[in-house]
Amino acid sequence: MNVTPRRFLALVEGLISPDSGVRPRLVGLEITMEHLQTPEEVNAAIRAFAPRQGWLQFQSNVCCYDPDHPASISGKYGTTLAGELAHGNESSLHIVRDGSDGWRLTTYREDSAGENYLVEDEYHLAELEEKSHSEPETDCAKRCGEKLHYRVYWILDEAHGCAPRIARFAGFHNSTK
Repeated sequence: MNVTPRRFLALVEGLISPDSGVRPRLVGLEITMEHLQTPEEVNAAIRAFAPRQGWLQFQSNVCCYDPDHPASISGKYGTTLAGELAHGNESSLHIVRDGSDGWRLTTYREDSAGENYLVEDEYHLAELEEKSHSEPETDCAKRCGEKLHYRVYWILDEAHGCAPRIARFAGFHNSTK
């Protein structure tokens, strides 16, 4: 049976209670990858992306990214190893060391006019170490009690049905606000 994305969306909507607040929808997702060789290139790419929030893992610390304090990518904690940064709810930048003495940067940009993926929001508890609270140049202290917000993109696969294909960091979410 060949189920189109629109037909699948209608089936999913039929299973969800109208009172749940869940509103599945179809979107497109543009994905670009870039390989960089130096920490300076990674920091320049972060600045060019202009994130509003996120987290960065360094050799000696994990910090919440604060655009008002550029020291959060200055190298104070060593080389950036990984990170997830969001620019609003539409785009994300994921950073990982790629194992070949470089970094892979993946940019995700959501397209509300597309129909390739069924998207949902997921929230996960953020766990911050106590020492992060003493770092004045990061906003980790403000992030306590907040959750990590991810957009999960599901795709229809004829052999396996619907499966999650991509999850991208969309920012922090404070459920008490």
